Amino acid sequence: MRGQILADDATTCLALADPGHTRTVRAAESESSQVYTPFEGFELTVRVTDTFLRGGHILRAGRIAGEPVGAQPHSPTPGA
Repeated sequence: MRGQILADDATTCLALADPGHTRTVRAAESESSQVYTPFEGFELTVRVTDTFLRGGHILRAGRIAGEPVGAQPHSPTPGA
């Protein structure tokens, strides 16, 4: 990955990950309001620990930090 110099007004997103963590994806265990994920049952070999969005620290040590921002787009429910 190549680094870039960001402008003062740049919109920046960054995720930090722990490559030594294995887990199975389960929608029911998600902190999201989703009821479905196409990745249900997939085994992941990395865990996102921290996420920064537009300068805000929105995921801290694997936990949602702060209040939700934005709106959730509509996604169809399987079988509907």
